[in-house]
Amino acid sequence: MAGSICRKEACMPEKSELLRELCQRREALLRSVEGLSEGQFTAPGAIGETWSAQDALAHITAWEREFVETVRAFVERRPPHRIEGLSDLSETDRWNERSVSQRRNWPAHEVLIELGIVHNEFLALLSDLTEEQLGERIELPWGESGRVQQLFTLIAEHDDEHTLALQAWHQALPI
Repeated sequence: MAGSICRKEACMPEKSELLRELCQRREALLRSVEGLSEGQFTAPGAIGETWSAQDALAHITAWEREFVETVRAFVERRPPHRIEGLSDLSETDRWNERSVSQRRNWPAHEVLIELGIVHNEFLALLSDLTEEQLGERIELPWGESGRVQQLFTLIAEHDDEHTLALQAWHQALPI
């Protein structure tokens, strides 16, 4: 199968394919907020009734930062990283709100800077991993078991999810 590494338990994309996907999806995410005024960027209603585009990007960054810490702990052979305040995925909504509210009053450019810095850290970690490391099993930051590669795939899917919502909202804005 071209573009993937097959293991006994599953087929997974090659590292170069993951890097390409992560970059493409992040570019699409950034395009989804391109051209917004600061007022539009911070106005509620972009995601659900309460989140602004800025909140959505802060949310994405918060998750990616946790995944960076998870991969770092794996690489450094430290105990697994756990997300503070999230013992299982049933607490996700509460954790999301808390992480977004921490960044809600940040200037827009600081949210964008953090988004870029954290994403670059994530890509650098991926670049340094071997194909074998990507296939290793780890404890995910909410306590379940998974593969290292899963964290990178989840971020790509997370970007897609919010890109689609932001694009639809952005297109519906009055000109």
